[in-house]
Amino acid sequence: MQPILANLALLISLHTAPAQHFAEFAPVLQEKGFKTSFLATDVSARVLHAKGIFFEEINPNKIELSYHSKEVTDLANTIALTHNKASHVLIDINHPFDKEILRAFKEKAPQVTRIAYYDNPDETVPGGYSEIAAKVLPLAHIVLFANFHLADVKIAANASASAHINLSEQKRIGLGYYPFKGAQELREKREQRQTQNQDIAVYLGANHDIYFEKAFLAFLQMLHECVGEFANTTFLIQQHPGAKEKNKEQELIDKYIQENKALPDISISSLTTEEALTVCDVAYYFQTSMSTTLVLAGIPAIQIGHESLVDQVVRSGLVQSATSKKSLKSALAQLSKGYPEPSSLYQILGICTDWPSQLKNVFSTPTT
Repeated sequence: MQPILANLALLISLHTAPAQHFAEFAPVLQEKGFKTSFLATDVSARVLHAKGIFFEEINPNKIELSYHSKEVTDLANTIALTHNKASHVLIDINHPFDKEILRAFKEKAPQVTRIAYYDNPDETVPGGYSEIAAKVLPLAHIVLFANFHLADVKIAANASASAHINLSEQKRIGLGYYPFKGAQELREKREQRQTQNQDIAVYLGANHDIYFEKAFLAFLQMLHECVGEFANTTFLIQQHPGAKEKNKEQELIDKYIQENKALPDISISSLTTEEALTVCDVAYYFQTSMSTTLVLAGIPAIQIGHESLVDQVVRSGLVQSATSKKSLKSALAQLSKGYPEPSSLYQILGICTDWPSQLKNVFSTPTT
């Protein structure tokens, strides 16, 4: 067994959101005396590069990581063996390769404490997240939940929540992390925006089959049925970063219009997500990790699709869900109610302002 290099934390991110979180975690761990090292994919590397953080590329040879193969197994083993002197490895759970990496550390470097980071605020997540979590979480010593409420609830093993993940052998810890400072900055920017003659609605897109095949089409159908309600509204489709290249939303909009179905003014957004949320009057989404940001930033929001997705903000009664013309009109009528003050929302949303202290405690937690 290789000796452990005391207090070396290896932070591995394959997606942008966890990369942003880990970038904030690093200085906290450094305060505790840890050295930190980052591994990243092309997607997450952009976040780290923008923040001036040095990282190592996970997949320099650009092999396909989404499917099991000998190359994938060999790469994961190489990562574990190369970094077997780390004291801790912290990894996101958004990608199938996360499982391979934790499997490799368990087999090749079992002395390293394995921490899986569940960054989503909900216990059931569509689009493959829950299915990946079911494979990754059991391989960890510690499961760290961004939403501290999730440390005490059952975590779904699939999008239908027909089964749950057995975490009886894992330590479950609620961190309470959320980038609420970014939400506060967004709120302040919105307070400075100028009055507009035209209402602007932003639709936050997703990137999975259920979204394209059902949810987005249901959204268009409700816009068609309520087109008179939106005579003074411009809709901007804010595409998920992973969906921009295929541009399926534009194809679906064009097809809808070709079938002579009227829609309000609608187009693909050319703004960044932050820019779009700064200028919008209301935000719509089917499923997004940004629903908490919408609430904390004071942005009126509606969850909309072929079915109600009862995420954290919907379940808490902060956001209304629309699945039909009738429920959309009802949700629109309730937008003016607003939200409680951000400080009173933290407990509801599983956020703790003193998350750095908890993170330091996590990296002191024995695994046995």
